[in-house]
Amino acid sequence: MFIIGLGTAAPPQRYSQQECWEVFQHSTLSKQLNPRGRAIVKKVLTGNNGIVTRHFALENLQEAFELSSDVLHARFRKQAPLLAVQAARRALADAGCEPGQIDALIISTTKFGFFVELESMFIEGLVPIDTLPGDRYVYHENTRTIIGIFRVQRSKARKSLCSGTMSMQ
Repeated sequence: MFIIGLGTAAPPQRYSQQECWEVFQHSTLSKQLNPRGRAIVKKVLTGNNGIVTRHFALENLQEAFELSSDVLHARFRKQAPLLAVQAARRALADAGCEPGQIDALIISTTKFGFFVELESMFIEGLVPIDTLPGDRYVYHENTRTIIGIFRVQRSKARKSLCSGTMSMQ
């Protein structure tokens, strides 16, 4: 199996770290945290951590700090399918394939590997990072990418498509 296409998607709404901090300060969640908790959030949102902006699938930034399980679940059900379709279309275009030509999808990445869904069998499973060919792979938490060094080959016999957040170099 070979990776022949990559597609990603992010919500179009983008907010600066400073915007996030300003909204957080006036949120109900901010008032619920103890001083140490607020200090940690301040460090994350105003510190020099390499993050300049954040993408959120929200109508407005104030929603970012509404964290009840019902609210989070409703947001996910509304936005995740739309982003998944965007990523899949981009991956198909990158691969130059039609949906029927794909055997497998990489659907998620973690620090210990990635999950693959086999289309024809309707099953999915984990591919542990330590079983991958090549010299070395590193998982980047901020971007949810696995970076490795190996050759990508094209094959007409079997094709797979990455529509998640995996990056191979």
